[in-house]
Amino acid sequence: MLWLPARPFTILTKCHASLLQAGCSKIFITSRKASACDEAVAALNALPNKRPGAIAISVPADSSKISEIERLVKEVEKYTDHVDILFANAGATWGAYFDEHPENAFSKVMDLNVKSVFYTIQK
Repeated sequence: MLWLPARPFTILTKCHASLLQAGCSKIFITSRKASACDEAVAALNALPNKRPGAIAISVPADSSKISEIERLVKEVEKYTDHVDILFANAGATWGAYFDEHPENAFSKVMDLNVKSVFYTIQK
């Protein structure tokens, strides 16, 4: 189960390609952007030298919302009863001077960078 932000997309996809080619049977790709999930899954599923039956599965979800994390978990449970490796690397930033940083921006960053990672691991 992975969170694929737009910028490190290529690096993470290469990592997951190695996992699929090394014998992982299922890789779940998740992001707020369904198109990013679908693009990564298409690339991974087109790889040669995978274990027979190995598959990447797209599960778009917004990890900043607990209801979306719970939906993600239910989707994954349709395919497996456990996750062996979890890359929980959601992240956001907000550019502002320290003394001008608005509370809602701080909450947005902390909700995604800390809270969503915690609850993704917990669930």
